[in-house]
Amino acid sequence: MTSHRGVLSTGLFAITITIIAGLVRASEIPSAEADFLRKQEVVFQLLWSSREAPKNHPEVFERLRNYKLEDVGAACENHTHAKEFENHLHRFQAVSQDEPFAAFRDEHVDEVRLLFDVLLCAKSFDEFAALVAWSHAGKVPQVAWIHAFAMALAHRKDTRGLRLPNLYEIVPHYFFETEVMVKAYRAKTGEIEGVGDEYVIEANHTSHTESTDSQLNYFRDDVGLNQFYFQLHNQLPFWLSCEEKNCNSNGIPKHLRGELYYHVHKTLLARYELERLSLGLGRVEDIDWEQGISTGYRSGMTHLNGWPVPDREPGARLPVSKYKFLEEVKHYESRLSKAIDLGELRTGSSFNKKLDESSSFNDLCNALQGNNDSPQPKLYGSLDRLYRRLLGFAPEVTGKKSGQVAALEMSWTSLRDAGFFRMNKRILDLGLRFKRNLPVYTPADLGFDGIRIDYVHLDKLVTYLDSFESTLNHPRVHYFADDSAARKESCGPKTTVMVRQQRLNHKAFAYQIGVTSERVTKGVVRIFLGPKVDARGNELDLEDSIEQFYELDRWIVDLKQGSNKLDRSSNDSPYYSSDPQSSEAYNRDIVRALRTTDENLARDIVHSRKLHLGLPRRLLLPRGNRSGLGLRLVVCLHGLDGAKVDKLDEETLFGGLALDGRDLGFPLDRPIGGEGFERLRNFMVKDIKVFHEDVKDVEKD
Repeated sequence: MTSHRGVLSTGLFAITITIIAGLVRASEIPSAEADFLRKQEVVFQLLWSSREAPKNHPEVFERLRNYKLEDVGAACENHTHAKEFENHLHRFQAVSQDEPFAAFRDEHVDEVRLLFDVLLCAKSFDEFAALVAWSHAGKVPQVAWIHAFAMALAHRKDTRGLRLPNLYEIVPHYFFETEVMVKAYRAKTGEIEGVGDEYVIEANHTSHTESTDSQLNYFRDDVGLNQFYFQLHNQLPFWLSCEEKNCNSNGIPKHLRGELYYHVHKTLLARYELERLSLGLGRVEDIDWEQGISTGYRSGMTHLNGWPVPDREPGARLPVSKYKFLEEVKHYESRLSKAIDLGELRTGSSFNKKLDESSSFNDLCNALQGNNDSPQPKLYGSLDRLYRRLLGFAPEVTGKKSGQVAALEMSWTSLRDAGFFRMNKRILDLGLRFKRNLPVYTPADLGFDGIRIDYVHLDKLVTYLDSFESTLNHPRVHYFADDSAARKESCGPKTTVMVRQQRLNHKAFAYQIGVTSERVTKGVVRIFLGPKVDARGNELDLEDSIEQFYELDRWIVDLKQGSNKLDRSSNDSPYYSSDPQSSEAYNRDIVRALRTTDENLARDIVHSRKLHLGLPRRLLLPRGNRSGLGLRLVVCLHGLDGAKVDKLDEETLFGGLALDGRDLGFPLDRPIGGEGFERLRNFMVKDIKVFHEDVKDVEKD
């Protein structure tokens, strides 16, 4: 099997540049959304180009095809970034275009960081688009190019809300196993007889983890979940500092950068543990580096350069080549533990950071991630990146980048390896250690005078597994082709190839919350979900298990004096987003909106298709079981009197999430004093059940 080095450069350069030039027609749309539509088509077509070579505006195509290196400096507001990119370009061009990219290795991020800086500081959107297209044609390794492009979209103010094609349709090699990709290629080339207009491949969810964790492959392999984690990394790459005076920003406040990293990973772990509980499995275990790694992983995937994504045998011991990284881990864990217990983080200056109040948690989380806002990167390192390198089992190559990159070292494959949740737990445990050292919450911290929650009603909670089909009809998927002209010619779009997976879903449900208020006031409602029993059926003490809860929803409410009924749908949570359309359907909608003279139609397409970055809404509830998995719902209501209320930007991570100055995990983020929740009238703990049913039974209802 040979790799196809030009897989991501299938003649799209000339096509996409012509498309950019031709989009001036968007200005003819009599709508305020014309600018968004124009930009969206440009961005989308740079990765999802039509097969028809547009013939409009050839003069622009010629100008961009002749784009020179010196034009980069003229396009950028920051000439230092442009010069740095120019100085390193020869090194990038010496690397194979199908070189794997490790998003969590320091030695891999140079090309992404340098191209990102240039794209971020382009003087206008059109200059940005031209730079993206120019850098696509053999300047930067292609997977690194996709990362830089996606990150720039997330951080430029004039591109927020724009979406890329679905990555599992553009680079499916990192979302599906090699067996699937070979079948897709054979179907497209006519090697499988009897293939008609459509060919569906059933994806295998059970082949790549040799342990009890294999039962959860349907969850970890979820293409929407893995695409979310890629987008999360784009919002918060470890190498980007909030201190830097970048041309634009990602919309995430500096004082939340580390805390948000912790909050998202705690949510992922708690959500995964409830999925395990649904299947009768216990909590995620810690890692004992001195023993074998009990959780194995068989990736079944192949990089674009033909190298396999490395496996980890169950019970495997760390290779000798990893020992130096293990020693670093021990040093960093010891230093962080001491800093937490002593209540002080060392910095590079004479002033250390106190760890004696919740506001310092963000600094600690920056150190845990090891990002560029860490108080002292050399002293505390990066446990996140080192854990990935240890557990990933990718071979170490002296003096150069390895052609093999582990699943844990790539943002779009990290969650496929069950080892991710074990390393995640180890990091989060240090954060919990800090929280336990803080003063316990008192009734005064937790209460809301004059407010009483009277009842919480929910619909029946039902989950099911449904079929989801991803289209593998894009020319980039056929990287198994050799260089023969006949073989390339056969890779046409005559047969639509799809991959079918089983994915978790749930019936939409509604909350009704009854509240009595003694006055007119504002408040913020938080809803958490967590376990009631352990894997053996033993009931858990609520206050001993609060670390296993995750936040389902949060929103601001206006309360009148007297009785209030708060209605909320499971579709309203800012933490979650709907599944995106297929790339083909989305592309058709944008083209339709650009061609229409119906202002209302264009506006509807714009506002219904804008990117909202959240976890897949399908995964809001754990799987549950046939008899009903017993869980606890914690509902609490707190005041906003005197609090500065803010929201995360709509186009950023968890857009619209209310911020009231309290910690992101409040009030379940640290121990509770007194008599706990029992006598707090603004809290209600409700026992619930989640039922898992066959999709056929759900469809009958």
